[in-house]
Amino acid sequence: LEVIVLAKHSNEIRDILVMNRSVHHLSFRKCITADEFNEGQQLEAVLFSFMVVNKKTHELIDLLTLYGVSSRFGSLNVSALTSTKPRVATTKEVRREDNIGSSASNSKSGSKKKRKYKISDRLAYDEVYDTIDGQLHLTFDYLALIVVGGIIAAIGLLTNSSVSVVASMLVSPLMGPIVGMTFGAIIKDKVMLWKSFRNEVIGVVVCFLTGAVLGFITAPLMDEPYDIQLAFGDN
Repeated sequence: LEVIVLAKHSNEIRDILVMNRSVHHLSFRKCITADEFNEGQQLEAVLFSFMVVNKKTHELIDLLTLYGVSSRFGSLNVSALTSTKPRVATTKEVRREDNIGSSASNSKSGSKKKRKYKISDRLAYDEVYDTIDGQLHLTFDYLALIVVGGIIAAIGLLTNSSVSVVASMLVSPLMGPIVGMTFGAIIKDKVMLWKSFRNEVIGVVVCFLTGAVLGFITAPLMDEPYDIQLAFGDN
């Protein structure tokens, strides 16, 4: 994470980050920033850079927001790291290592306790929102994958191949707007709900038109059904 705060608030934020056991590899430097809370004026600031495990990110963001970061002054930048050395440990793991180190002189053998997960071990709200929001937009990739999925589904129906039909479900990105509608309804975000619904309808229409066009193209080229049951169905 990167936290940029004005110089007059730097000591308070530094103490918060130093005392928090979830913060690792803390470093800071002076910089100049255009503070949006002061009409974009160029002011002296301090940039704090540190690492934190994913499940503790929301707790730290809420704590910094409570003290005014990104709500009254400064800004927060969250970046994902693929890996880092030395490994960033959670608060609970650090405590467990301390307990093992302190009790090593009293006992040579000990059982390793199984790690317990809590309800608080979750992604930050902003991370979930950004992840879902990136899957529901009406882009070229979205429409292209729907067309490809429609073609695969049409070929599966023409060749009576259930595997191709299932494969088209894996290719089609229609689940993105569905998740967006669900999440938008839960958080009562009307914009996300409407955008997801609109893109879902457009995707279904494009998929239907793709199958219809492919059916009209291939219909004259196909032989007549040799089986009455295949032509008219069971009824």
